[in-house]
Amino acid sequence: MRRNAPSFKRQPDEKVQSLVAEFMEEKRRANEAATLRAPRRINRNIVTAMLALLCLGAWLAPYPTSFSYAPADPNVERASARVRLYLVAQSVARFKVQHGRLPLRLSEAGVEGHDIVFVRANDRDFALHWRDRNDTPSYDSSQPTRSILGNAEQVIAQTGH
Repeated sequence: MRRNAPSFKRQPDEKVQSLVAEFMEEKRRANEAATLRAPRRINRNIVTAMLALLCLGAWLAPYPTSFSYAPADPNVERASARVRLYLVAQSVARFKVQHGRLPLRLSEAGVEGHDIVFVRANDRDFALHWRDRNDTPSYDSSQPTRSILGNAEQVIAQTGH
């Protein structure tokens, strides 16, 4: 025969019940506070996509079409051409003093660019003129170097360029 185990009805301890109730109440309050306090989170992928579209739009946006440049003043252009010729003539003269001869090309004298043509007349003299510009000044080394400038300094000083 089988024996049944005696059944004990154990009464819950009052201290345990109060601790469990207190714990449950704290958890409920913490959950309520978290839902009230927590701001609504935006998905990180959405924010990244929005920023990427904004940057792409700024990159592809055309420049304002209402902005236009004023045509260059011909006096300022001629004055700038004179100053450029003066600087190139100074470079050639410096090369001649340092090496005792004229350079074969302007690049040998440290002048970059292909807009000025250098022509050697002989071992002492040279000429400078602009390529593809008929109305701009030219220079012949038999003249004083300062003669290239003309009124360029005044024109540039007046216009602020």
